[in-house]
Amino acid sequence: REGAQAPRLAADAQSVEVATALAGQGLALGSPIFFAPDIAAGRLVQPFDIAPRYGGGYWLAYPEERRRVRKIAAFRDWLLDAVAADPAVARYRDIV
Repeated sequence: REGAQAPRLAADAQSVEVATALAGQGLALGSPIFFAPDIAAGRLVQPFDIAPRYGGGYWLAYPEERRRVRKIAAFRDWLLDAVAADPAVARYRDIV
């Protein structure tokens, strides 16, 4: 057929796109923070030392009256410490 397009996969989730790239079936745009272990191991290649700015974020949500519950406070503190200690986060903190 004239003008027919080649079949392609389009996904709206980084995990699906990157899984496709890891399987050798294309390329993906993914956050270097989320996929830092794969980049470090050479399973993915980051061809440019840039990353898009992202104004959004993730939220840890819980009822305000439970913010001091020991298990919630412990999880929140653990999560914040883990993010702060991640070298990929430190590298891209100012640009994402």
